[in-house]
Amino acid sequence: MRTAFAVFVVLATAPASLADPRPAGLRPGATALQSKSGHFTAFDGTFEMPSDDPKEAKVRVAVDVGSVTTSIGLLARHLKGEDFFDVDQYPWAEFASEAVAPGPEPGVYQVAGQLQLHGVTRRVECPARISVTPDEVAFDGMMTVRQSEFGMDEGARKAKDEVPVQVSFRGR
Repeated sequence: MRTAFAVFVVLATAPASLADPRPAGLRPGATALQSKSGHFTAFDGTFEMPSDDPKEAKVRVAVDVGSVTTSIGLLARHLKGEDFFDVDQYPWAEFASEAVAPGPEPGVYQVAGQLQLHGVTRRVECPARISVTPDEVAFDGMMTVRQSEFGMDEGARKAKDEVPVQVSFRGR
């Protein structure tokens, strides 16, 4: 069985090494003036493959939403506040896969699972390119999160309701 910790995990006790630790992207959509993007810097997670068949993969990612950063300090502080992530009450967002099905082209899969964000849990789907070589397992996915479905109505009013979230990791 292959087990790889997601790129964002602290490696102190990780049983697998990471080849390419890059933060996932959070692109909060466009405001009335311009588009903003940022990322999270603190994660934990696992990616397990009992065989070389990606359909058997299991993904679990936990994100410390208080670790959100942007190029604009005031925006990052706002995102952590009560009218957006509310990190004091909801410090973590978590995704756990339930099914991995073949996608529209070779190497692309539809990863479905439960996303817990802002105290609400919903089923989401994440199309992802999963590749397996003898040296590396790679996962590159993009999902769309509707803020209003997770009780983040203020963010949905001030920016786009639909937020694309990119998740990428490499493991051995």
